[in-house]
Amino acid sequence: MSRFMNERGYALLTVLLTIVLFMILFLAFMGQAFSSVKQNQQIEKNSKAVALAEAGITYYHTEIQSIYEAKQNVVAERLKLEMESDPLVRDLETYDETSTQYKEVEAKYKQLAADYMLEELESAIIENKTVPIEGRSDEPIQIVVDKSNIGFDTTRDEININYTSTGTEDSKPVTLTGQLTIHIGNPNLNDAESGPIISFSPPRFDVIDKPDVSQPECIDPSSLSAILGNGSQIGCTKVLIEGVPPPYDENLNNLDNKLIYAVNDLTINKNGNSAVNLKIFSKNLTIGQNVNNLETSTIETENDAVFNNNLTIHYSKLYVGGNLKVNGEQFALENSGNNSNNKHEQKESSLAYVRGNVILPKATIAEGTTMCVKGDLNAQTLDLSGHLYIQGDLYINGVLHTLYTNMTKVPPDAQNIYKTECGETFAPPELFIGWGDSVKNNVIYN
Repeated sequence: MSRFMNERGYALLTVLLTIVLFMILFLAFMGQAFSSVKQNQQIEKNSKAVALAEAGITYYHTEIQSIYEAKQNVVAERLKLEMESDPLVRDLETYDETSTQYKEVEAKYKQLAADYMLEELESAIIENKTVPIEGRSDEPIQIVVDKSNIGFDTTRDEININYTSTGTEDSKPVTLTGQLTIHIGNPNLNDAESGPIISFSPPRFDVIDKPDVSQPECIDPSSLSAILGNGSQIGCTKVLIEGVPPPYDENLNNLDNKLIYAVNDLTINKNGNSAVNLKIFSKNLTIGQNVNNLETSTIETENDAVFNNNLTIHYSKLYVGGNLKVNGEQFALENSGNNSNNKHEQKESSLAYVRGNVILPKATIAEGTTMCVKGDLNAQTLDLSGHLYIQGDLYINGVLHTLYTNMTKVPPDAQNIYKTECGETFAPPELFIGWGDSVKNNVIYN
């Protein structure tokens, strides 16, 4: 009996020990579970704060990209103002693009572009920026910029901006560190180049302005004589040719007080005689036959002008941005003519200004007139009682003339002679800036 009682006691003890063991394990498990819940809640809060900080990083990257693109136009305008008063730029059209002088001007404006961009970015960047979050007005994203360390790395063509973005969840902040790198140089440049691409288009005379034309029939007409001729019922005094027209196979004689402005090339296959106060502008100009007795008028080309027969002008201006070629028997630059209605009006002396080379038949530059040539002048004969200013060489019937009566040879370093004697007619060269478009973001998770 006593043995049976002992066995029952051992069994009860075992059961009790087992129950205690399971209770200990249960309590430990429950404690771990509660602890995990708390940890998960904390991790979730941290993850939300990190996500908010990352959103601030993305937001600021986009904002700086927008500022950088907007400031490119501001920098361009600042450079243009600088160019207007820069004597190096005024003489730029006399330099070859491979010359030392041209490269010096180019390098100067590359550096100025980088300096101005840095200044504009520094002025636009806010040191402490608050980014509100919808529905969370008490815990916005905070962006702090270290403006003292914004700088331009000349060896890498980069502007670096260091900043932090802080997101907060239940008063628990998480801060990420970012660095924005703006590569202002064009990616096609090699490592030796500094700054963005800078180039200058050839300067224009800018004597004839592009007109405002409201009449549809006076824009891109199929016939010039039909709308400009003396018998025209349309009455266009200004014609704007914006497209690329075929050659006008018609005579344009006796065009008084008219303006023809061609954005692109202009070709007139026949005559254009006896015009008074006529203005013509085009990129390249070709006249197929005679232009005689052109009085108190102006012709301006951005590039070349070709006259396939005679050209005689009186009290008129001829501005050629490229080469001038007259293929007829006579070229005459004179101060005479009686086509205008007012015989006693004060008239300006005739002037021809050519930036390229000139090829002429028998040529007359009459007394009181001026011809300015940046390149060479070749003529079959030359009656020079006016004045010729030339930078290149003068050839008469193929023979080089280093000295000629009433001719002034202009050395390359004395461009002020052109400005004084031929008129300061050139507008500054147009500026092109090829900026890099890369704004990179590097993020450090603290």
